[in-house]
Amino acid sequence: MKQFSSFVEYGFRRALITFAAVFCIFLSVVNVSVSNVAGPDIKANLGISFDQVNWIMAAYFVGNLVIMPVSAWLSWMLGRRNYFLITVLLFTVCSFFCGHATGIGGLIIFRFLQGLGGGGMLVLSHTVITESWPVEKRATAQVFVISGILAGKVLTGPIGGYITDNYSWSFVFFANIPAGIIAGVFVLAFVRNGSYERAAIDITLAGLIQNVHIRTALVLSFLTAVGITGSTINPTSLVVTGIPAPINILWFTVLAVVVLLVVTAVVIENTNGLRYVITAGLLLLAISCYMSSSFASVDLNWLLPVRGIAITSLSLAVSTLMLTRLKGEQIGQGVALYNMMQQLGGVIGILLFSV
Repeated sequence: MKQFSSFVEYGFRRALITFAAVFCIFLSVVNVSVSNVAGPDIKANLGISFDQVNWIMAAYFVGNLVIMPVSAWLSWMLGRRNYFLITVLLFTVCSFFCGHATGIGGLIIFRFLQGLGGGGMLVLSHTVITESWPVEKRATAQVFVISGILAGKVLTGPIGGYITDNYSWSFVFFANIPAGIIAGVFVLAFVRNGSYERAAIDITLAGLIQNVHIRTALVLSFLTAVGITGSTINPTSLVVTGIPAPINILWFTVLAVVVLLVVTAVVIENTNGLRYVITAGLLLLAISCYMSSSFASVDLNWLLPVRGIAITSLSLAVSTLMLTRLKGEQIGQGVALYNMMQQLGGVIGILLFSV
């Protein structure tokens, strides 16, 4: 297996690799909770309880957590393209079997296996994007990563709802099959195989965590994920309380997210403003959490933009802080740790704020 000192790409090839990786991130994130969107149909079709529907999401999440810690090692052992293809194949094949499941047991098993593929896709995609851009453009690389993650979270409901309403819950999983084939073709065609030269791997995972920047970024990534969950507004609650959904503000927030990602990356790369971006993001996230705790009396014209700015700037800044000084195999290890803390923070947030 060929070894490389760097995986930095240039020109059109880098653009295609970045697109393929963002697409894989999107697929992985959408499938975290898409089963809950189709939950009522799954419940009725399989004759299960709503608690069991939650198990279906939990199985995917557990699969993510199991594979993430070893993804960097597997990528080094098998070659980054080979391992990437394996994760895409596992995700796609298990999506097929999820859609054909006739009982809760089989669906949980295949969701777990799908989660193994999805978790590997997420870590490898994040790693490949980071590796494909030069160190001085690491914040720009994270713009694409965060865009894929946020897009997946925002569009889970609309995509899952549309497919379920117009077809059936099985097609929520079947839709992954053509998407997975497309992703696999892009990975096979453009992602370089091989691994880093041993000389480029100069630190262990334990040594990586001893770095103060890494420890700080891990704590911040966990707190950010908890805060994002805590500041989330349940659309159902808005309807119950009679608060109209401000569509114009939602579109404004989407546009603001795109602009803010670019502006934040420019600020980080051209100034020493990373710490100030993180501080401002934490402050705004705390404000949005406070506002969300009493959303029945809060003006959504203020809440949604504040929350969007906080999530966007903080997610990008923390991801950049985590990876900005890493090189070689450290990048994959750092990406795995970052995404694990994000997943754990999200779960803790759900447990804290759903009661």
